[in-house]
Amino acid sequence: MKDLALFTWTHTEYEDVFPAYFGNVKKYFPQLENSYIAINDMSDVIPSEHTQLVNDENSDYAGRILGCLDCVEEEYIIYMQEDFILYDSIDYDELVRSFEYLKESDFSCVKLIRAGLDTLEFEEVKNIYRCFPHLSAVHQPTIWKKSDLIHIIKSLNPAVLRNFEESANASRIML
Repeated sequence: MKDLALFTWTHTEYEDVFPAYFGNVKKYFPQLENSYIAINDMSDVIPSEHTQLVNDENSDYAGRILGCLDCVEEEYIIYMQEDFILYDSIDYDELVRSFEYLKESDFSCVKLIRAGLDTLEFEEVKNIYRCFPHLSAVHQPTIWKKSDLIHIIKSLNPAVLRNFEESANASRIML
């Protein structure tokens, strides 16, 4: 999946979690080809196979994440944070199926954890954002069309990370 990259939002304050996070990514997601880490400063704790994208901690959240996303070459990302620690092998076939579904649909994202729906087939009939507007934008493992995520962040211009969820869920931008 050359058009898909792992994109991890983190901060050096959480370096104590990095060995578990990156160790389990390596252990449970060996198929991973491209990985970017959006971080406030370079970290020696992050393995070299992950590209570190240093953001300006003096900027607001929107500026920081947009600056990092601009450096990502792939059109799709799996959004993660350092505390989204994998605990088992990923179902790679299901990941590929979800990725292909996203590419062929007009959806902006596919959440990779249970969020009230059991199958993608349900989404073919119902738009998850209209069915569950309070769950439309949350920080959880999600495959995003990078261009849509960038559009949403630019539209909402959140000053801090928590404002992204609050603003996106309260707005009509996610419909």
